[in-house]
Amino acid sequence: MTHLFDTSALLAFYFDEAGAEDVSALLAGGREQNAVCCITAIEFWSRLKHLGAAERYAQEWAEFEAILSSLPVNTDVVNRAMDIRRACDQRLPMVDLLIAATAAHADLTLVHRDPHFLVIPKDHLRQRFLGELS
Repeated sequence: MTHLFDTSALLAFYFDEAGAEDVSALLAGGREQNAVCCITAIEFWSRLKHLGAAERYAQEWAEFEAILSSLPVNTDVVNRAMDIRRACDQRLPMVDLLIAATAAHADLTLVHRDPHFLVIPKDHLRQRFLGELS
């Protein structure tokens, strides 16, 4: 595997927002190349729920599961999250910290659109930022 997708990248693809073409090209690599952290599922569901479309979650998530491997959060990932947090000057949301740690632990590049990930030092996480900085 080479890439782990943050929820923000999957949502960009799903809603055809900025970065969707890059995500689509990467997703073409299938499960052998791409993964998500298991907790991304609840973030994806939460976004659909917020939009009043929670009933679409099961079908939509099943399509992502067909092309993405799912990686667990375990003690090793939690320890990596603590290392990343210690290395950052700014606070990161816990879910995002665990997603970043999952990518780092599996030696994958995190694909995302969230600028707050950019505070993570490069020696702790490889990243592919899909957004624009202002």
